[in-house]
Amino acid sequence: MIELIKVSFTCFFAILVMTLINGLAPMIGLINFIGMGDLGYVLFNILILILTLLVFIAWIKKGFKSSLNCFRITKPKIKLEWIALGMIGISMIYIFFITLTNGTWVYNQNNNILQFVLVILITSLTTAITEEIFFRGFLLGYIEKKTNAYLGVIISAILFGIVHIMNGSYNI
Repeated sequence: MIELIKVSFTCFFAILVMTLINGLAPMIGLINFIGMGDLGYVLFNILILILTLLVFIAWIKKGFKSSLNCFRITKPKIKLEWIALGMIGISMIYIFFITLTNGTWVYNQNNNILQFVLVILITSLTTAITEEIFFRGFLLGYIEKKTNAYLGVIISAILFGIVHIMNGSYNI
């Protein structure tokens, strides 16, 4: 029972740390020459990724005194077909968003489609990598080590779902 309380507290604290990272990183847009436009948006997403990597890799290595491989965080392997599938997937998500929800985007005044695509691509990739490191690397690995793989998958998946249901509004 004490171990379960310890696991719950660690998970809660990790989510609190991620909330702080996600809440503080956008402040980079307050720097005058960066601003809150496309550059600020891209930079704060990159900052979230960097901070997530630094904090949780340090937590695993120094705090848990474990290797990243034990948490399934390995060196990236890149294959051309994975890049192609990723691009197709990201494109489909945005096409479905536009067609199914009647959604629109307002992008910079220049109507520079290449810049718009780059912003979407960079922010989509940094967000996906950050989520993988946190939910499927850190949380899943930690819960699995302290309990079992089934509970690790279930809890990390529920937490992942809750975060996405709230969708940043902190209101289910």
